[in-house]
Amino acid sequence: MVLKINGKKTCAAYLWLIVLLLLAIKSAAVLFSLCGSELFALKYGFFIIPPLLLLISFSFLFSERAGNIYLLALDLFLSLLFIADIIYARAFGHLLNIYMIFTFDNMNDLSESAFAMMRWTDYLMLTDVPALFFIIRKSPGQCAGKKRTVLFLLAALFGCAFLFFRINGLNKSRELENIEKQPVLISPAGYHIYDIAQLIYEQTDSFDEEEIAEVKSWHESNKALLRPDPAFADLEGLIKGKNIIAVQFESLENFLIGRSVCGQQITPNINGLLKNSIYFSGIIAQVRDGNSSDAELMFNSSMYPVSRGSTFFRFGKNAYASLPKLLKKQGYATMAVHGDERTYWNRDEAFLALGFDEYIDEGMFSDKSAIGMGISDRALFSQSFSEIKKLKEPYYLFIITLTSHMPFRLDEEEKYLDLPFEGAYADYLQSIHYTDKMFGEFYDRLIEEGCDDTVFIIYGDHEGIHKYYKANSDLPENDSRIPFIIYIPGIEGFASDKIGGQVDMMPTLAFLLGLDCKEYDSYVMGRNLLGKFSGSAISPTGETAEEADYKELLSEAQRIADMSIRGNYAKRFDGR
Repeated sequence: MVLKINGKKTCAAYLWLIVLLLLAIKSAAVLFSLCGSELFALKYGFFIIPPLLLLISFSFLFSERAGNIYLLALDLFLSLLFIADIIYARAFGHLLNIYMIFTFDNMNDLSESAFAMMRWTDYLMLTDVPALFFIIRKSPGQCAGKKRTVLFLLAALFGCAFLFFRINGLNKSRELENIEKQPVLISPAGYHIYDIAQLIYEQTDSFDEEEIAEVKSWHESNKALLRPDPAFADLEGLIKGKNIIAVQFESLENFLIGRSVCGQQITPNINGLLKNSIYFSGIIAQVRDGNSSDAELMFNSSMYPVSRGSTFFRFGKNAYASLPKLLKKQGYATMAVHGDERTYWNRDEAFLALGFDEYIDEGMFSDKSAIGMGISDRALFSQSFSEIKKLKEPYYLFIITLTSHMPFRLDEEEKYLDLPFEGAYADYLQSIHYTDKMFGEFYDRLIEEGCDDTVFIIYGDHEGIHKYYKANSDLPENDSRIPFIIYIPGIEGFASDKIGGQVDMMPTLAFLLGLDCKEYDSYVMGRNLLGKFSGSAISPTGETAEEADYKELLSEAQRIADMSIRGNYAKRFDGR
């Protein structure tokens, strides 16, 4: 196929074949970035072609010149989408979905994190675009004809038939429930086509009586897992009526707790609380597309986030049986404090739906000194201290830290560890140590003010260094674990390595608070970590841990959560 600038026929007539080959190579590159194996990408190489043929088939509906312009636009669009996919997958382990694309304009603060995830090799996806543009510009147009109509029908039917039968079969075997496997099983292009189909389906789907009964039945089975182990029965109501301060610690991984580096404790202030704490070390991070906001949802409502998109964005106004609402019935004042824009992750609506009386955002801070993504944790804890003085007791204060968010950048004067090495690992340790130090100063100020009977809850929202910098070989294993620490003044602390998930935090606290189980057992999806059985040991991709009890119940949890949230189940049965 030789390009003849002044001839009647050019290789542009076969441009669709060239574009198909180029996009197939790019799709394989996406799979390689997701799986890290050329052989794995090649094994599923056949599945790449049919969805691409479906997209290319529409070029045959136009004249050849217009069709070639369509192909150029398709190549450019998919190249940019694949670049976004690769960057997104580095952070979340799966490809971008349409719901997250719709929310990008609400997440301006993530730009620095996104740039930190980019590699120069990502832009190789675009190197063919100038050549395609040159070919189209120099080639004469051709008229549409019967041959192009036949090509459209063949390519479109083949692509549609493949996707229909492939997706139908995978849905029956439930393999598509694992979002990380979807682009491998149906190709990156097929994943996005399926994603759009899911969007259309969800817009037209209704929460019918059969689904309501299914959700109700699941919760009935889960109720037994909220009962305490007889060995811990005396802990019920242990913190009833006490002031509660919960700190969602950005990117805090479990392997850091009690660990030292170069003779220096990484989290000395958290470590100092452990002797009077119940410390759960086996908690699996279960956040999905909503990332930190998903952690806030699970901690406060014991509800899994939706499988696609951010729950706070998609269902921020839903009804939830939440910890703030339950505590308000006990006379608690409830407040959330975060050093970011009020509308970031739609928290202004979501926190209201969760039942918080007040939400203090960065616009209300007296000290607006910033580090990294937003207000520094020094300013955050200082503002939190000021807000406590305004709260009527008992109170529940929910603090969300920010400084230790990737890319873990601190000013030199805020780096308190003396480390002989540099790089992402060092930056991560410095940022975690910084936030721990700010928390320690906050805690000391409260003790000086006489708040020595306050219960502190500290947990990580998700992994940090392991989540964003997986290639770092100097790290100890973390196995997706985050710490969950309940500091109760005066008790003899103990550690539990029982495996569980973030959805188990709220039911466990409700038990310690002595809240009536009937107030929440029909809505929450977690288990009591002080019960006889394991916690909800299931990963965001649907895999259950070997140690997990009632695996069949866990295997249905995400599907039940999707139905429940989409149908606003808690509102339908609220006040029963």
